[in-house]
Amino acid sequence: MVDDTLVFIPYQDTDNFFEDGILTREFAILYMLYNSGYKNVVNIKKPRTLLDKRRYIIHNEYYPSGTIEHKVKNICNESTTIQYLPLLSIMQIIKRRAWWIAGYKKTIDMLPVIESDCKRLVFSDNPYALEVLKHLKDHGYVIYFDVMDNFAIHPSLNESEQLNALNSYREILQFADIVSANSVQTCEFMNNHTGRTPILVKNGVFEDNPFEQIKDNAYISMIREAKRGYKRTIGYIGKLGLRLDADLIDKVTSECKDCLFVFVGGYLKGQVNNKLIELFDNRANVLHVDAVPSAYVYSILDEFDILSIPHAVGKAENGGDPLKLYQYLTRNKPIITTPILGVEEFKDVICIAKNADQWINYINSEHHKINTFTRKIIWEERFKPILELIK
Repeated sequence: MVDDTLVFIPYQDTDNFFEDGILTREFAILYMLYNSGYKNVVNIKKPRTLLDKRRYIIHNEYYPSGTIEHKVKNICNESTTIQYLPLLSIMQIIKRRAWWIAGYKKTIDMLPVIESDCKRLVFSDNPYALEVLKHLKDHGYVIYFDVMDNFAIHPSLNESEQLNALNSYREILQFADIVSANSVQTCEFMNNHTGRTPILVKNGVFEDNPFEQIKDNAYISMIREAKRGYKRTIGYIGKLGLRLDADLIDKVTSECKDCLFVFVGGYLKGQVNNKLIELFDNRANVLHVDAVPSAYVYSILDEFDILSIPHAVGKAENGGDPLKLYQYLTRNKPIITTPILGVEEFKDVICIAKNADQWINYINSEHHKINTFTRKIIWEERFKPILELIK
């Protein structure tokens, strides 16, 4: 019996996953599609130069045995992997991400011949892989495209890259068999700009990894040492950039001097939040911890008394879906957030604070809302509509 085939073309590719150990939406979907029967995986990585690729290092300690991350790493290692890898490319410098369009096209001739008597599915969330997607569609593959991040407006891309993404979306959404997006706002954007409304599939989480919680490691030791002497610890996990409201953080941390504020995450490429960095460097009760692999996230969150999302509201938002909120909801701890898109649904179990004074009052209060875990945020529940269509 021939295994069903999945061609996997993610935006955050396996080089990224092996480097940082972060299980992004693409890899959660890969895991679920694999478990649904697509065992023959063809993995197409981003075009890179050989010199660029040298900086990506696999950290095996990021994938503890038994975790979802470890299982996904094994799936990737066992896949047929394709990547366009010239020694150098001037186009990479001139066109940045737009260079990927031509680079992905180069991978077409590298594709393996797949038996026609098996199911053949393509998953991608990468608008720059347009030419590969068109080729596979013409050869009988079912195309499932996910608008994970809206790269037509994403702040980390320049105007030329955003325009390339938008033009690709317009074309891909005309021929893709299944299209999903992770937020109402992105669904509306795609309807307005392409004439097609994606299926709403919000982000999800997997329940506690089948892995004994970490009792001690460098991240946890640093946080435990830092929080000694403070009344409580307020934590944040996520990528750091302009979406964090540095003015809000400045006022709240200044007023709540007996609390420690911990920000765990790496910096978003191209988004320097100078005021936030200044707070990390100069405010005693503000601690920055580098990005942690996703296998360790729940253990880190368990170190905090209150979980926070101090995001800017408005222009800095990307019409996204607050994945970190779903991670927070698994911990049964108090949660406070600004009124960003996507949090109103959980207003009965979290605190949505509109200004710094409300943040300060909540943090200083001795009585907090404690959320209760709901299964509707589990990935397997979120993804059911897509699996039904694929079957």
